[in-house]
Amino acid sequence: GQVSLHKCTGHQDSIYSIATNAGGTVVVSGSIERTSANARGMVRMWDPRSGEQAGRLKGHTDNVRALLVSEDGRQCISGSSDATVKLWDLGQQRCVHTVAVHTDSVWALAATGDFSSVLSGGRDLCVYLTEFR
Repeated sequence: GQVSLHKCTGHQDSIYSIATNAGGTVVVSGSIERTSANARGMVRMWDPRSGEQAGRLKGHTDNVRALLVSEDGRQCISGSSDATVKLWDLGQQRCVHTVAVHTDSVWALAATGDFSSVLSGGRDLCVYLTEFR
């Protein structure tokens, strides 16, 4: 078999999560980025063909620990140590919904195929089912 490799650089700290859609056309990775003033969670979007950064999703205030990408590559769900789950529009590179039901870090995500519902679990020992409307 043949192996193709692209190095995607740009994160300033360890990468804690990564996801792609079924076709492999969209890749996202999550981490935390620290400045002298504060820290924030960061989701970076990548073009898997070139390894180039395709965008950044800003909005979490702590490490991004879990990621999902929709089958069509148009949406992403992220879970963070800031205890929130966010639904992102990847084309517009913006958060379209924030869920704040956890009391501690979100570490695991699973979604329905159409991304209308998400299961989230984490350090607070709870699993929540959330429907996006």
